[in-house]
Amino acid sequence: MNKIDLTKLYKRYYTAARQPELVNLEKARYLAIRGKGDPEEEDYRRRLEALYPVALP
Repeated sequence: MNKIDLTKLYKRYYTAARQPELVNLEKARYLAIRGKGDPEEEDYRRRLEALYPVALP
């Protein structure tokens, strides 16, 4: 699996100007898990593992 460095690929998204400005971003798809509690717990690990088959083609 190749590692993608999003901060290099989309540098303009990750750098801030000295003055506030509006930034137009491209359309994107995101995956997220919802919950609360300790990320070291088993439930978090299971949810995170469930994202990998969907996120990585």
